[in-house]
Amino acid sequence: MNEMNLLREYGPDAPATTDEVLRTARDRLRAEMSTGRRRRAWSGMAARPARRRALVLGAAAAALTAVAAVGLLPSGGDPGPAGGPVTLVSFASPVFPVALDPVPAGLRPGGFTGEQNWLAMSYESKRGDDRVLLLVSSVAPADVPGMRRTTVDGRPARLETPDMDGGPPIVNLHWQRSARQWVLLTGEGRFASEDALRAVAATVVDRPQEIPLRVGLAPAGWTLRGFKDDVILTLHDPGSEREMTVQLVDRAEPDLRHSVMGAREVTEVRVHGRPAQLVRADELWFLQASVPGGAIFTLQAPLDFTPEQVIAVGEQVTVRR
Repeated sequence: MNEMNLLREYGPDAPATTDEVLRTARDRLRAEMSTGRRRRAWSGMAARPARRRALVLGAAAAALTAVAAVGLLPSGGDPGPAGGPVTLVSFASPVFPVALDPVPAGLRPGGFTGEQNWLAMSYESKRGDDRVLLLVSSVAPADVPGMRRTTVDGRPARLETPDMDGGPPIVNLHWQRSARQWVLLTGEGRFASEDALRAVAATVVDRPQEIPLRVGLAPAGWTLRGFKDDVILTLHDPGSEREMTVQLVDRAEPDLRHSVMGAREVTEVRVHGRPAQLVRADELWFLQASVPGGAIFTLQAPLDFTPEQVIAVGEQVTVRR
């Protein structure tokens, strides 16, 4: 499933959804949840392997897809996309506000995924057949066919058992935990029952958790578009189509001039005190660098960034393992 297409269809700026649209999205996501396969993430230039998981947001589904240099920096070249000069400011990366304590027996914490209005993390068994998805949203869920109203800790809640078209069943328990916080639990395998999910709901506690892939610098006014499975983070300018994406990769690409589409110049620079490569391409900047600890990342940014700004953002990328 293409994360950016889903974001356009189901994200905060999407048109109103219909039952049929939600059913289609849920079916497509369910197919991903069943396969658990690795796929290649296309970012408009070069393909990079990335983990994939799927999330169910009630009946509505959403997933997703964001100084000094050594040597001569590439020139700015032709003007980039419209948008004017970029001013970099501090950026507060997302923090997941809750956790399960204790973690259900046989499960282990997985990755984080989210966008502007919701954040989620998964707890999975080693084989992947038992799973709990924990999602937090600032937006109340819409009513959906087949739901049953109930309560959790005396607060409004709803229970839903979606039709999975013959696939393994799931159960959704969605409740208002506080004035501005709605929590969704989705259970699969041995957690696909009301009793099992209610037991898990009793273990939800306030425990802020930092998202492992973080960026501390971004253009003024840019906001979170989405992040997925701790390996990709995208910020965007709400007033245009400009985006900045940071992505973890398994290994460094040795020949960026030929692997980056439209590459014009490749310049050796330093980021975090380590060797890095800055590529000036036809449509964007591409930075390949690493953080202390060895994790390798790429950064894609519009051409209206200066080379120094691309490097400055790269200096503020951190990875917590």
